[in-house]
Amino acid sequence: YSTIIRFKVPAAQRASIRVFNALGQYVTTIIDKEVPTGMQEVELTRENLNPGLYFYTLSAGSFSETRQFIIR
Repeated sequence: YSTIIRFKVPAAQRASIRVFNALGQYVTTIIDKEVPTGMQEVELTRENLNPGLYFYTLSAGSFSETRQFIIR
């Protein structure tokens, strides 16, 4: 299992994607680094994730967004 998370940054800045389980407990960080201006793609794989409901939070500059996904 894998999926691509795409996001766009208006200027080079630090971006992070953190994964949490259904209880809101931190599971892992997918990226936490400086990214260049423009469209970015990060692959989210099933490694070390059991089946279930998860959330990821994307943070870049002052922007933050949380979305859910399911591992089957």
